[in-house]
Amino acid sequence: MAHLQWKTYLKEFTFSGLMIFTVSYVGASTFRNYIGYISVIDGSSMTPTFNPSGKSEDYVFFSTWAIRHYEIKRGDVVAFTHPRKPATFLIKRVIALEGDRISTSSKYPCIIIPKGHCWVEGDGRNSLDSNIFGPIALGLIVGKASRIVWPYKRWKKVESFLPQTNLKSKNY
Repeated sequence: MAHLQWKTYLKEFTFSGLMIFTVSYVGASTFRNYIGYISVIDGSSMTPTFNPSGKSEDYVFFSTWAIRHYEIKRGDVVAFTHPRKPATFLIKRVIALEGDRISTSSKYPCIIIPKGHCWVEGDGRNSLDSNIFGPIALGLIVGKASRIVWPYKRWKKVESFLPQTNLKSKNY
């Protein structure tokens, strides 16, 4: 009799645990895909916006909600899939949007950004950005930086601004 109770308890416990895991996983996936996620920022390509001391890593909330309809503007900091290495994600600032003309510091002397694309650059030096791989498709953007959430001393909104650039003309 006790053996039968143990089996019933084990079945209920396993079923309950599986349901809790499933609901948690679905909830977390839905939140990540439709609302946003937190990502660790390392490296110096976005200094001073992120990791200004070079000694610590910033944790940043990226909004996936903000990019659902490609409502990206110049100066926004975005996360995107590397155009040549799909398993790699990069974080850069949007400098130019479709129709804008920009003179660059790379192999692209002057370029008009094609439809459905944008030009991204890092805030720091030695940045792997559009100066190397050209304009990126808006469809590669997976999130827009919203807030630095850690370390707590740097808790703040990520400002959208357009640094001094080589943007020649804007297409409004």
